[in-house]
Amino acid sequence: MSFCRISKKRPDRTSGVKRVLQHWEEKTKVAADDEWMNEITKTIFIEILEIQRVYLTEVSRDPKVNEEIIREQLYQFDLEEERLKTI
Repeated sequence: MSFCRISKKRPDRTSGVKRVLQHWEEKTKVAADDEWMNEITKTIFIEILEIQRVYLTEVSRDPKVNEEIIREQLYQFDLEEERLKTI
């Protein structure tokens, strides 16, 4: 469903949608400025993400740690890795 259709059907919900759109537009602007990123740098970043994944996996064994936070962070790592692969 497009933003225009949402804003016509539910104008009371457009502010949240606008914020989400702005967030992703800003992300794409930053992604367009990735000329400094070469293959060596990408490899290093991906290795860092893997180290962070291993650490979070170890931390998640503690029953006091909120599992939802761990899952969300791992998901963010996955997204970042995919973004790095597209550069």
